[in-house]
Order: sequence, then C-alpha cells, then structure tokens
Amino acid sequence: MFFIFCVATAATAQKNSCYDARYNQGIDLFNKGDYATAKKHFSFAMSCAYITPEAKAEARTWLQKCDDALAGNAVQPPDSVKPAGEPEVKVKSDDVAPQEKEPSSAARKAVERAQREAAARAAAAAAKAREREQAIEKSTAAVTTQEQTSQFSELMLSADSMFNMSDYKAAENAYKLAALAAQMTGNQNNIETALAKIDCSSRLSTAYELMELRKFDEAREKFVAAKSVSCIDSKRVDALISQCDRAIAEENEMVKTNIIAPIAEDMVLVKGGIFMMGCEKDCKAGETPVHQVVLKNFYISKHEVTQAQWEAVMGNNPSPAISRDFPVTNVSWTEIQEFIIKLNAASGLTYRLPTEPEWEYAARGGNKSRQTIYSGSDIVDDVAWFSANSGNSLSTIGVKEPNELEIFDMSGNAAEWCNDWRSDYTGGFHLYPVGPKTGTERIVRGGGYSDSTDAMRVFFRASATPDTKSPNTGFRLASNGLE
Repeated sequence: MFFIFCVATAATAQKNSCYDARYNQGIDLFNKGDYATAKKHFSFAMSCAYITPEAKAEARTWLQKCDDALAGNAVQPPDSVKPAGEPEVKVKSDDVAPQEKEPSSAARKAVERAQREAAARAAAAAAKAREREQAIEKSTAAVTTQEQTSQFSELMLSADSMFNMSDYKAAENAYKLAALAAQMTGNQNNIETALAKIDCSSRLSTAYELMELRKFDEAREKFVAAKSVSCIDSKRVDALISQCDRAIAEENEMVKTNIIAPIAEDMVLVKGGIFMMGCEKDCKAGETPVHQVVLKNFYISKHEVTQAQWEAVMGNNPSPAISRDFPVTNVSWTEIQEFIIKLNAASGLTYRLPTEPEWEYAARGGNKSRQTIYSGSDIVDDVAWFSANSGNSLSTIGVKEPNELEIFDMSGNAAEWCNDWRSDYTGGFHLYPVGPKTGTERIVRGGGYSDSTDAMRVFFRASATPDTKSPNTGFRLASNGLE
C-alpha cells in the first residue's frame, strides 16, 4: 500500500512538472507576441495528467486569450505574466518537452490526401453553384425571349394595320421597332420578315411623299419599281399607278390650258422686209459693217419666257431670283433646245429661237421702226432694266415701255440667246440668212440687268458657248407659223 502511494506521488510530481513547464513557456511566448505557439503550449499543459481543475481552468483562460489575440481582439498583456499565487518555477532543461518531430511520410500523405479531398469537395460545391446560376440565367433568358417574341408579334400586327391603312411612313417606323425586337431574340426569320416589310413600306412611303409634292411622274416611277417587291400587293400598286396617270393627265391639261396656250397668244407677227443690219455710228468691235438683210414673215414673243412657263414644261426653276413673272435665266442654249422640244410636243406647234437677223429686225421695230438706239426709244430708262436702274436684279416682264411692235424688254432685263453660231459680218446683200452651220459660240443679244448702257443698243452683239449659264441671260421664242 505504501509502495502504491509513493508511486502515485512521484507520478503526480512528474506530471505537475510537465504542466508548469508548458504553462510557463506559453506565458513567455504570449508576452513575446507569439500567440500561435503559446496556444500550443497551453493546450499541451491541459493534457498533462494529475493537474487540478483550477490549473486546467487557468490554462483554458489563456487559450481564449491566445484566440482573441490571433483574432486581433486581445489586449496587450503586462510585460511579465505569472499564475497568481504560484512561486517562480525554475525549469530545468530536462523538464522541457522535446520539440515536435517532423511528421512521418505516412502522415504527410494523409494530410495531402485530406487536402485533395477537401479541394474536390470545394470544386464540386462550386460546380453545383454554377449550375444553379446557369439554370437561373437560362430561365430568365427564356422569359425575356418569350417577352421579346411577344413584343415582336405585337409590333408587326400594329405595323401591318398601319400598312393596310396606307399610312406607310408610320408603318415603316413600326417595322423598324419590330426588327430591333427580332434582333434581340436572334430569330433570323423574324429579322428577315421585318426587313422585307421595312423595304416595302419605305418604297411606298417615298412614292406617297412625291405624290403629296405633286411630283406624279417621279411617284409613278417609284410605284412601278415597288411592284417587284414580293410583300406589296400588285393590285394596290396598279391602282396607285393609275392614280398617278390621272393626275399627270390633269396637270398636263392644266399646263396646256393655263401656261402653254398663252405662249401662242403672246406671239407677235413680224412682217418681213428689208433693213440695214449693224452699227453705223459709235460702233463696237463686231458690230460692223452695216449690210442689207431680207427676211420673211415670222413670229416672235412679246415677252421673254418666264420662270412659270419654264417650270411648267421642265419641272424645275434654275433662276437665282425666284418669281413666276420674272424672266427665266441661268439656262444654257443646250437646255433651251430641250425646253423647245418638250413645248412643241405639248402644244403641237413649232417653236424655236429667233435667228440673229430676226432678233435685230424685231428689236428695231420691224417695218414700223423709228430707228431708235434702244428697242423702242432713244432714252434707255424708258425701255430697259440695266445696271444703273435694276438694283442688280431681274424685274417682272412687260413693265417698261414696248417698242413699235408692242414687244417688251428687248433692251435689258435679261439678255437673250439667239439660234445662230457667231460669225463676223460681211457687207453686201443677205437673203433670208440663218447664220453659219458650225461655230464655237452662240449669239446673245439685248443685254441684261447687270450690263451697261452700251449693251442695251439694238445692234450690240455678244456670244457664249452653248453650255454657258448666266443669271443675266434668258431667251424669247420665235416661230415660222402658229398653225
């Protein structure tokens, strides 16, 4: 019995020595800030046998302090911390537990295996999370696609309704919105359907706009081209083409009645005769020599061709100063030939430009001539708009005084193209002259609003290439007969 007590006492002393050494080392390491190693020593101290519950509780307290310190919540301990009520214990080197040995190969393999298994579990969990996210996205996308498909259908129905009511511009805009909805879903068939509808409505919208502008010829061309598109009802387009044809016919009749017919009424018969052509006094280059000319009867217009007349025939107005009753200007000799061809076709008459001798004979007053310097007077202001009185602008036709044949503005306002190629005068007698067959420039007579007094003289000559255009130059018509 005594032997057993002695053995137990010895064992207790040995274990208490184990606790004290680990406990004190833990405090020392804690004071140095090595909380992780200190925690290991406190844990080891608690595992020692035969320690009192109070000692174990104290070690547990220090374990908590280590955890707090590692978590960043600990308050720095005093410089030296010892267990309360215990004397300083001197620890022999033999009492200190040996350093932990390096783990064995088997232990390392076990740790690695555990790490691999943990990594595999983490990867599996991440994969499941991704699957859940993808499922949610797919579900959301399905809902969005369904909504966009529904929106596409609604927009197409709305656009079709506008299209059927001939509101092609609104339909075009609605089809464009439908195309955007189709692009969001990626449905290629819907995209192609919407684009085809856009093309249809755009073609018809453009044609309708031209009709509203009363450009029926251009609108008709657009409608004819639209018939080639499959989504357009050809019967509907044929009806629109017929509508354009009726409008064109009505406009042609109106133009013929209101514009073209009055041109014939504006023509003045100039009876033929003999006159001395050219300048006799204070002449300029190209105005001499004076020569005798014989002409047949012909007609020439009282007024210069107006912008309204040009626009009625050609469909445009090239003049820089816009007014229906101003002379048309900025037209070339070549363009005037096109105008005359169209006018003749519409009127059934034969108009042309006057020859240079016809122009001068009419400007002088024909067989009623008083031999004035300007057309109808020796006072330029009475009969002509020119640089000194025009304000550098065209004026309404027929405002100044006419000449002996009741012809207006043969001096000034707009200079006037003649039919002839330019050539130098020759003396002698000329019977029914029509000018040379070839040349480089066509004759221009009468002077315009921006020209000087010299250009207002009835024998003044100028010329320009056939393609020349000038805001100062227009024309008047002539004819051999009006039947």
